[in-house]
Amino acid sequence: MYNHIWKKYLPIIRILMKKSSSEIQVLDLNRVDFERAGTG
Repeated sequence: MYNHIWKKYLPIIRILMKKSSSEIQVLDLNRVDFERAGTG
């Protein structure tokens, strides 16, 4: 159901995880992406 959304965000999450060893990272997810996927 949400697989296509997570595939979109996973590369970004991986990059941020690598950067997190030196500083705090925050990723704002697009709420609209999840709302659209959840109404199927």
